[in-house]
Amino acid sequence: MKEPYTKKDYKTRSYWLESLGEITLNSSLQGEEKTDIAIIGGGYTGLSAGYHLRIYDSSINVTLLEAEICGYGASGRNGGFNMTLFGLTPSLTKLFFGVERGKQARKFMEEAVDYLAEFIQKNNIDCDYENSGYLLVATNKAQIKRLEHEIEVAKEMDFEGVELWDRERLLSEFKTDKYYL
Repeated sequence: MKEPYTKKDYKTRSYWLESLGEITLNSSLQGEEKTDIAIIGGGYTGLSAGYHLRIYDSSINVTLLEAEICGYGASGRNGGFNMTLFGLTPSLTKLFFGVERGKQARKFMEEAVDYLAEFIQKNNIDCDYENSGYLLVATNKAQIKRLEHEIEVAKEMDFEGVELWDRERLLSEFKTDKYYL
């Protein structure tokens, strides 16, 4: 069985934990706890679920259980990506779900990105949020044709903000010649 981490160890697990200053841990749950809703895990999903349940109905007793420290796992180590992807390329979305449902899914994801920006502003969350868009690039010549096809399908499905950058623009923006498109 692995040994539990000490308070000092938490600070080495992610940049944001390191930047918090002194960390005070709550005591472990002992015995029984009565609650309306128990949420297991204090990552983005668990914290968001607890927050939104309480906003929905402030009388709900919500208990969040976290084995380590909130934000400890992947939520504490990610780059904070918030984008309109939902696991499928535009062409696969169109193939599996059709144009209309693909448009609905894209609209939902755009609303989710917008919601996060509003949530951060409304709650004065100091997180260096930056809505800088999403860039998909070809890093070898074999990927160019596939990328061009995906952009064509995205435009057919009326995805907003989709554009093709040529190699010169990528070089100018990112100061590297590693990208073909």
